[in-house]
Amino acid sequence: MTRGRGAFVVAALLAAACVARASLSASLSVRQRAAAAYRRAVQLRVALESRSQPPMVAYKRAIDAFRLVYRIDPAYPKTPASLAAAAEIYQEMGRRFADDRYYAQAIKAFQFLASQYPGESVSSDALFTVAEIYRTDIENPSQARAAYQQFLKEYPYGSKAVAARREIARIDLKLERGQNTSRMRPRATSRVAPPATQSGVPTSTASEGNASRMPELEGIHDWVGPNYTRVVIQLNGEAKFNAMHLSNPPRLVFDLSDTRLASDLARKVFPVESGFLRRIRVAQFQPTVTRVVLDVPEIEDYSVFSLPHPFRLVIDVHGSAPVATARNARTPASAPAFHGRGAGSVEVSPPASATTSGTPSLTRALGLKIRRIVIDPGHGGHDTGTIGPGGLEEKNVVLGVALRLRTLLRERMGCQVFMTRSTDKFIPLEERTAIANQDRADLFISIHANSSSDPHVRGIETYYLNFTSDPAALRLAARENATSRDNVYQLQSLIKKIALTEKIDESRQFASTVDHQLAIHLSDDGYAQPDRGVKTAPFVVLIGANMPSILVEISFLSNPRDDELLRLGSYREQIAQALCDGIVRYAHTLGTIRIAAQPHDEADPPRF
Repeated sequence: MTRGRGAFVVAALLAAACVARASLSASLSVRQRAAAAYRRAVQLRVALESRSQPPMVAYKRAIDAFRLVYRIDPAYPKTPASLAAAAEIYQEMGRRFADDRYYAQAIKAFQFLASQYPGESVSSDALFTVAEIYRTDIENPSQARAAYQQFLKEYPYGSKAVAARREIARIDLKLERGQNTSRMRPRATSRVAPPATQSGVPTSTASEGNASRMPELEGIHDWVGPNYTRVVIQLNGEAKFNAMHLSNPPRLVFDLSDTRLASDLARKVFPVESGFLRRIRVAQFQPTVTRVVLDVPEIEDYSVFSLPHPFRLVIDVHGSAPVATARNARTPASAPAFHGRGAGSVEVSPPASATTSGTPSLTRALGLKIRRIVIDPGHGGHDTGTIGPGGLEEKNVVLGVALRLRTLLRERMGCQVFMTRSTDKFIPLEERTAIANQDRADLFISIHANSSSDPHVRGIETYYLNFTSDPAALRLAARENATSRDNVYQLQSLIKKIALTEKIDESRQFASTVDHQLAIHLSDDGYAQPDRGVKTAPFVVLIGANMPSILVEISFLSNPRDDELLRLGSYREQIAQALCDGIVRYAHTLGTIRIAAQPHDEADPPRF
């Protein structure tokens, strides 16, 4: 190679290197600009939600900010989420201003996102949301059905495919029955925000008299665990609500219609020190809409239900990954959860058997085991429960049985056993279930003593959660639910959402086994009681439990004979032995692993 030609090659290589560096520098600059634009857009959205009556310009400013991210760098990792956020704001505007034009913009934005980023998870959610807008916001069943079908065409095995097929079936069923599924209200073509005063505070369209009669949001309570959180929103009257799972930033939003916020809660933020729930924010979003926002970076699933007298909204949120907290720090992940007999030996029972009903059980098919049990002694503190003719209080009777049962279970099964209370203190009904979920319990048993207006009534009965029309069961549920601040955990982690029938089937089996053993033991030991059988009732203490759960009525404290028996330590001992046998036998039907208990005693879980 000549000297001249070599110089030319070197120069060309240097030029190419310079171009590459310039290109890389430009690329970094674009990425940095996109990141800055995304951060600003998120800030605008947080500011938007913090305002009680944001003007239309604030919504549009946030939408433009999120769209700018796409224009700067379509390849930026947060760009799909930015487009989703813009679409969500359009959807929120439709609800805020009651204008279908914004719903149409939301649908268009979601469809654009799905077409540009088909491989992203937000695109699957986007197409599903389009169907939901047609179904719930625009209330057009035929378009909703078509949108669900489009979703299934694109994502036939997606996480929401089952929900889409269920909604299609519901729409078809309504059409077959000849029901008019289209909405009755006329579509609004335009609605502006209520007028504001010179101070910028919106003027309510409702009169002050109407506002004073609206239910008031009085308080918020939360119980936080490593990957489970229960939040209870309490009002002094019934209210309708709308729930939304939004992103950028990720949060759950609950709008309560025709409600107002207590003056001491206005614009309040509740920081959360542990768990995956970062904070809870409340605001008077509109003159007649109270908004509660849960900032949750990563969740796996959530559910919400209401309870009456007084009205409460109960929100159960499940995280996608455990977060280290003071609560679970006592058992390090690196250490074994249980210690075997002798040198770490374990005793394994036979494989799981079928349920007595013969129905297939996913719990059994997956070979799930019993390792943690929560015992719930009913009532406590100021809530005495039933008081017998001799003055014996239910709260003390069931606590004594529960403490003995805890000891027996640790001796025989070697599993971890927690109690909702081990002393005479009051625990709200909602918190009892939350304790079981937070402890990742595999079984939950609530112990009570029964009562009847007829003093001759005796017997034992066991309940599991389900709907019922039996007046006696409903009366009992009403009595046990009276103190409500009034309205298989591993299975939860293996699939996104447990079918309700799965928990019902296992709870039925659990109740049947325990009830049978209770009747046999008391009869064999000379304390024969009529077996009133296994029943269903809507007990608040069982609602929301993520594991097989039952409520046992061990005797009728209102009966003079039972009142005398329940005073005997030997009778309480036999009840505890019978309950333990029932739990052990049920556990063996699952093919459970038995491991010796830890030498130390588990303390009560701290209130959370």
